[in-house]
Amino acid sequence: MSLQVGMKTLAIASVIMAAGITANGVVVPLSAYADNNVQKMTVEADTELEWRRDDQQYIARGNAVITTKDMVFNANIITAHYDNNANTGNNRVTRIIGDGKAEVVQLNEQGNEDISGTADRIIYDRDSDIMTLTRQNNSSDNDMIRVTRGGDISEADESIVYDRSKGIITSTGNSITTLADGRHMRGDKAVTTLKEDGSTIDNIIVTGQVMIIQPMAEGGTQQATGQKAVYDAALDIVTVTGDVVLTQQENVIKGGTAIMRIGEGQSVVTPDENTGRVSGQFFIEDDNN
Repeated sequence: MSLQVGMKTLAIASVIMAAGITANGVVVPLSAYADNNVQKMTVEADTELEWRRDDQQYIARGNAVITTKDMVFNANIITAHYDNNANTGNNRVTRIIGDGKAEVVQLNEQGNEDISGTADRIIYDRDSDIMTLTRQNNSSDNDMIRVTRGGDISEADESIVYDRSKGIITSTGNSITTLADGRHMRGDKAVTTLKEDGSTIDNIIVTGQVMIIQPMAEGGTQQATGQKAVYDAALDIVTVTGDVVLTQQENVIKGGTAIMRIGEGQSVVTPDENTGRVSGQFFIEDDNN
């Protein structure tokens, strides 16, 4: 059975997250979720809101927007899956899916933007508190998945999974992490762990075909490639391991590990385990010419 309502804007107190709709269509408060914590949710759409009772879904079409106290979720189409509490008769949403130009904004306690994400599709599982952002097969190369935290940006071709409860962002497929100071960390996969505040970085681990691009105070950049990189935000140090090549202009150093001390403008390369040596090639001015 399906019920469709055409609309420009539909505002319902807790229709999806913390409200129940009885069999006769009356909106009633829902206190069956989150230890009786009732929240208000607003649903807006340009085209229609469809309620599929047999499938246990609400579907908002046409520039759909869902707003709660800590999140704004919008997409061309938003589908909310729910289950029914047999004791109360109320509906409890378990998953929200945004398709087509999907965007989600996490709000802090002051109601300001904390973290935002964009993708072709965003799935939010409410029980696990995990968001999964993915691309569709017909996406252009410019439509990378993106999660933004202030001046820090995580991008990927395949997926970004944001575990809100643990503060972990996993970017897979040509991942690019750009820090506020202009540093770029590239690799097949990046795992960013946030501090307890949920927005600032604690550490980043990048693996697979790693490249670190670091702006230099005197101009230009310093680059390091390897198989793994670990960024410690507290120490402001990036450690690169696995067939390391450190490059600055035409100067090249090769070894097993590179320790890049960002604030000090210093990088140290230590020997490769197999050769036990570090090698370098440097270009200097010839005073005779």
